[in-house]
Amino acid sequence: MSGNTGGSITTNVNPPAVSHTYAQTIGDGLTSVFAVTHNLGTLDTQQQAYNPITGISIPPTAYTAVHTSPNVTTFTFVVPPALGAARVVIES
Repeated sequence: MSGNTGGSITTNVNPPAVSHTYAQTIGDGLTSVFAVTHNLGTLDTQQQAYNPITGISIPPTAYTAVHTSPNVTTFTFVVPPALGAARVVIES
């Protein structure tokens, strides 16, 4: 015979992390450095760049991204992107 001892089961559940994303299209054919203000308030971000016309990712070797502050990431491109030819996405 088995019985219930009246105990309870406790499960610790961590709420899912909330992701925030900021995206901006940049490029003018002349400028290679872009300070992008995203106002995400953290240095814990990931960033990427792609061509919004073709949808192809811009390889990380073609640019660097530096956290200028918790609210700004500065992208420096090896070759200045053409007008509107780069879209940067920053996610926390």
